[in-house]
This record gives sequence, C-alpha cells and structure tokens, in this order.
Amino acid sequence: MRKNITSTGTAFNQGARLDNQFPLVSMTRPPSDPLERDKIGKQVWTGIGLLFVMSLSDRDRSLWANPPTRPEESPEHLRLLHAFDDFLLCQFAEWGWRLLMSAEVLHRISEWEKHDPVLLERLGKELGLRSRVLRGEKCAPLGKNIHKFADPTIKELKILLQQQLDFGTKRKAVSCEKIALRIRSEVAAHPAKFPWLSGNLEQLCGFIQNLPKNHQRAAQKFERGDLRANSFFYLWYASCSNRSVKDVRNQISRSRAAHRFT
Repeated sequence: MRKNITSTGTAFNQGARLDNQFPLVSMTRPPSDPLERDKIGKQVWTGIGLLFVMSLSDRDRSLWANPPTRPEESPEHLRLLHAFDDFLLCQFAEWGWRLLMSAEVLHRISEWEKHDPVLLERLGKELGLRSRVLRGEKCAPLGKNIHKFADPTIKELKILLQQQLDFGTKRKAVSCEKIALRIRSEVAAHPAKFPWLSGNLEQLCGFIQNLPKNHQRAAQKFERGDLRANSFFYLWYASCSNRSVKDVRNQISRSRAAHRFT
C-alpha cells in the first residue's frame, strides 16, 4: 500500500527565456546557466500543472485549488496527490531528464524516496522509455485526454497566427526565427491570454526556429502565413512524440470522440 506523501502545494509558476534553443525534448544536455535551468524548470512545471488540473473533474479541480490546512490528513487530497504523482511519472516518457530542471519536480522525487520506492522504480522505467523515444525506437505515449491539451492550444495558436497575418506575412515571408521571437514576446507579455502556450513556450519557440531544418516545406508555408493552426499543432506534437502527423491527428480525434460519449 502506498504511504502518505506530503503535499508540495499547487503553485505552478511561469517564465522562461529563449536563447536559440532546440525544442526542449530534443535538448541533449541542460543549459550551463543555473538561472536558465531554473526558468525552464518553472515553465515546464507550469505546463504540467495546467494539463493535470484540466484533466480533473470540477469537484476535484476545486479540491486541488483549495487544499486543507493539513493536506496529509485529508484522504481526498492525498488521492489527488497520488493521481498527480502518477501523471507526473507519465510525463517523464515525453520530457525525460528535462523535468529535473524543475525544483518542484525534484521535491516530488524527494518525497517518493522517503515514502514510495515503487515510484522511483517506475521513474527509471519512464526515463528508459524516453531514451527509446529520443533514439527513434519507440513513440511517446499520448494521454487518453490529449484533446484537453490539443483543443485549447490550437485556439491559442489561431490567435497568434492571425496576428502573424496582420503583420503582413501574406505579402512578404517572415523567417521562422523572427516569428519565434515575435510569438515568444507576445505569449510572455500575455500569459493569462495564452496559458497553454505559456506553459510550453520554450518547446514551441525551439520547434519553430528549427522548422526550416526539420520540415522545409512546412516552414515555407509557415513563413508565408499559409499553415493553419491545427496543422501546425499536429506537426509540432508529432515531432515531440516521435509519431507521424496522421497518428497524432487520429489519436486526438479518438480522444475527442471518447469524451463525447462518456
């Protein structure tokens, strides 16, 4: 039986800086600057927390946002915390060691070490899976509620890409690097308007910057303003999870359909 693991709180901070980085899941080593590592870690924690909260029922979301004074004595809060630990472990298959740049993630691991070695054993398996994804041997698993991330993120992308058209990119192509810097500035300035992209900003901007190298035709369409938000999202997520665009599109469609019939 799993022992009680004390709470870390539910504050998911925001903030990070773009310095011509690769997409975050493609980083082969952490930044040497400790401040940069901390900023990226906070941003990743923000994205993970938002995704977890949106997967909860309204009742559980309210409980998560309002923990009791002594959460370790509340069975309901501990149930949610255990669910979060399970969720966090699954994220290691996508992010790998990059999650360890988050001080909050390290705090959870410190609790596992004290109270639940089974979770540490599972952590090793998830890190092994991430290595196989990076090497092209496996695909990163997609959550059963992946549409809860995809749909609001696509809406935010639509707003940003429409702003790109307003800048005149239909008349004159703008480089992916400039678009990445523009998007980063806009999202960082309005995190409440773009909560999903704000929690994945390093990943997004790194992907855009490397789009000409990795997907030349898509980059040309993107620079002309001809790539739709949903197509861009599918390409982005396929690259992150070592899947085909068709597979990601189908998985998200199935997730939406399953949600409608529950």
